[in-house]
Formats: sequence, C-alpha cells, structure tokens
Amino acid sequence: MPKPVIELEKIDKAYRLGKERFLPVLKNINFALNKGDFIAIMGPSGSGKSTLMNIIGLLDRPNSGLYRLDSQDTETLPKRQFSKLRGKKVGFIFQNYNLLPRYSVYKNVELPLIYAKVERAKRKELVSNAIKSVGLSNRIKHKPNELSGGEAQRAAIARAIVNAPEIILADEPTGNLDSKTGLEIMSLLKNANKKGATVVVVTHDPKIAQWADKTITMVDGEFATGKDEKK
Repeated sequence: MPKPVIELEKIDKAYRLGKERFLPVLKNINFALNKGDFIAIMGPSGSGKSTLMNIIGLLDRPNSGLYRLDSQDTETLPKRQFSKLRGKKVGFIFQNYNLLPRYSVYKNVELPLIYAKVERAKRKELVSNAIKSVGLSNRIKHKPNELSGGEAQRAAIARAIVNAPEIILADEPTGNLDSKTGLEIMSLLKNANKKGATVVVVTHDPKIAQWADKTITMVDGEFATGKDEKK
C-alpha cells in the first residue's frame, strides 16, 4: 500500500486578534492524499479553505497537529528548509495569477528553476516545453499586461508545472475567467494529474469541483461531516 504524499492529523490553526483573543480558522483537520489524487475543496468564504491550502503548501504552519509531506514531518524542519522543500515538491496556481509584471512569460516560468539552481541549458529546455504544453509558444516574450486572463493563467500553470512538482495547489484558478476558458484551464490541470501530479483545487464552483475525484466541503474551519463525495 503506497504511503500518502500528504498527511494531516489533528491540524488546528488560529490567528491572534489581540493580546488574549484568537480567531480559530482550522479545527481538527484530518486527511491524507496519495500520489495522483485529485481533490476539490469547497465551502463559503471564511471557511478555512485557503488557510488549509497555505499549510499544505508550506506557506504557513499550524498551531498544533501533525503534517507530513512525503513522509517527512514538517514540524521538525527549520524555517529555511521550508522554501527549499516547497520549491522542489509544490507548484502553486492562484486566482490572480501572481505573475511578475516586469518579466516576460518566459522569465516568469523560468523563476522556479532559477531558485532550484537548475543549469541554464536545462532551464531553457524545461521552460520551452512547459510553455508549449499550455499553448503559449507564440506569447513567450509577452509580459503579463499583454496577456488575456486565460493566457495569464496558462502562464501561471506553466510556471507551476515547469519543475514537475509532486503536488499542484490551485486556489480558485478559474475565478477570474469565463466558463469556456475555465474549462480549458481545468483540462490542463487534469492532464498534469494524469501525468502523476497530486492536485488540490479550492473552488466555489460545483462545475469545477466535478473535475476532481473527490470533493471535500469545509464549514467554519472543519470538514462537513457526511458531505465528502466520491465520484
């Protein structure tokens, strides 16, 4: 039986509002994902979806509980190791694309490989292949303000997959797009999943959630009992 890529046990997260006040955001979160799983996380605004995504992606730490990433206990990692592990194993896709405005598509997609210290010739090959896979070869020199919303999100996907991460985390990846373009974006994510990536998508849209193998509903920082649906 394969070991889970992601394991969360009794995860709690709260943010300090004052000297003695805390805002609970995640409460007793437990779940595990195997390599190649594709899940959607749904729920109203403020339900904790994005906070959970940030913890999975090593952008934030829980206050308590256990998080293992590829069998490694992240609690034992020094802070400086977070970015290294995140860059190696996780690709991020955001609703607002998060592309650097002064950089071309090529340069934006290349950045994760520069941080990973991939040598230049290999970077060129990987970047070109990633951009080609999302259909942006004719926009490679364009900057984000010269792209449509769909093209910008394609560039963001190319950046997320360029170093072949084990995990792709997509936070409302179609939220700013029309329905046709949104379907195209989800098709790209599904293709990455078929190639072996574990994909987690946060969405408000039930039609987008249908692309996943399983949907988890969150309410007030908890998983809604009885509302997980295996398709």
